[in-house]
Amino acid sequence: MSGDMQKQGSQSEVLNAMQKPLFFGSNCSSVELIETHISYVFLTDNVVYKMKKAVDFGFLDYSTLKKRKHYCDIEITLNRRLAPKLYIGVVAICRDSTSGDIILGDVSNNEFEIVEYAVKMHRFEQVSILAQWMQSQPPLIREAQFSLLGSCVAEFHLSTPKLVTRSNSALGKVDSVRFAVEQNFQQMSPLVHEASDKKYLKSLSDWSEGELRRHSPLLEQRLSDGFVRECHGDLHTGNIAVIDEKPLLFDCIEFNDQFRCIDVMNEVAFLVMDLEAMDASKDAMDVLNAYLFKTGDYEGLQLLVFYKVYRAMVRAKVAILCLAQEGVSTSYKSEVLRRYRCYIDLAMSYIQATNPGLIMTHGVSGTGKTTAARYLSRRWPGVHLRADVERKRLFGLQELESSKQKGLDIYTLLATMQTFDRLRCIVALLLEGGINVILDSTFLHSAVRQDFYSIAKERGCTVHIVSCQLNEETLRRRLMVREEAKDDASEANVFIMEQQLGEEEPLTKNEQKNTYFVDMQDGTDALGCVLKELRKAM
Repeated sequence: MSGDMQKQGSQSEVLNAMQKPLFFGSNCSSVELIETHISYVFLTDNVVYKMKKAVDFGFLDYSTLKKRKHYCDIEITLNRRLAPKLYIGVVAICRDSTSGDIILGDVSNNEFEIVEYAVKMHRFEQVSILAQWMQSQPPLIREAQFSLLGSCVAEFHLSTPKLVTRSNSALGKVDSVRFAVEQNFQQMSPLVHEASDKKYLKSLSDWSEGELRRHSPLLEQRLSDGFVRECHGDLHTGNIAVIDEKPLLFDCIEFNDQFRCIDVMNEVAFLVMDLEAMDASKDAMDVLNAYLFKTGDYEGLQLLVFYKVYRAMVRAKVAILCLAQEGVSTSYKSEVLRRYRCYIDLAMSYIQATNPGLIMTHGVSGTGKTTAARYLSRRWPGVHLRADVERKRLFGLQELESSKQKGLDIYTLLATMQTFDRLRCIVALLLEGGINVILDSTFLHSAVRQDFYSIAKERGCTVHIVSCQLNEETLRRRLMVREEAKDDASEANVFIMEQQLGEEEPLTKNEQKNTYFVDMQDGTDALGCVLKELRKAM
């Protein structure tokens, strides 16, 4: 305990006082305490108070009252970027000079001795926190919400300030990334004693160091290109809530600039890893694909596995650091070790060599290729790469923006050639990085299909075609409904579909050997059968 705390009153005294409803006023009927490794969180009827623990972990230093006040102020400022209505302000915890009681005060009131500070927030139901919310939601609601979450994270990253590179600052540089990675292992090593734990930790440390060397030029390039930004820093399912059917991101990192000023893919990797740790890989793919549709940061996926391992190590470290705290029971130690080993096992699974594959959709506009690609992407799993979205990106258009309203012709021969040039680059990049790809386009022309066959085969990757079929009457109806709704990236209408029918080059016998023909009238039942066959072929 610091001398500062000894002088102004121990945190245990404050903790005892704040667990009594009367501390918060006569209208408070109950108080619930939630404890983390760095905070005490008090849930009252309508508001929440978060008090920082007097701890110093090296990467985080709340050891003095002055520092805790400083970080409370920063926490308010940073979190109002994403949740302006949630964060009320900083309050003082004081000692009444007459009675000696611990009371709730005001940071601007000099009449009382301030012994602590807390961040005050509006309260929402715990079931709104994403980790709990997702357990009670039907699949379609979950899919829509996680896709929305991916888009929200993307919009935040696109708007938050880029890190300004300064020669005297290490933020965002390779040495800063290396320090954070190495610190995880340095802080965990003294706390693990089993031979198997030490072995896995060594394997993960060696792998991480190797990846750092391999990706150093890319890390530096992304810093120069503006992909290192002032992010959230702690984006996992416990720091996201669903309020009014929209994701609310809160409780960002305020205590360490190095952990917050990071590559955007580092942040995405944390959320993806966290979902995968919860056996929610479908939700993870919804987040990732929605993020990529919005940002187009496919180059960043080269770092996805590296950052997923790093983030799994962060969670493992947070778990095992609890062992170093006083008064930990035997049963709690067992739970901490179980949680620690779950993250270690997940990280080990990430570093295993994989043989990725490419799936190409096939069929004229309106046959349900995007539905098929989304279904397979979530379950195979793989990145859903959509030609319609990338075509619009080339012209600076968002997924649902109309090219006609902007006065653009994005369907010229040149635009099509540029679109497929970009798709070839992305597919090659992802397959080389061990990532499955579901490439969503019509693929009506044999030469174009062969280009992508070659890209995959050159890299030793499997190739499959999912050919989507629908009768012409249903096709016409779907296209007219879609054109009216304006809720899809594709701007193809009935006229374009009829042109495609006349231009389509049939699949060769050789292509048909690796093709699954799907009557999309049967929807997910037919796709489920395809998925089973794909898994057998892997």
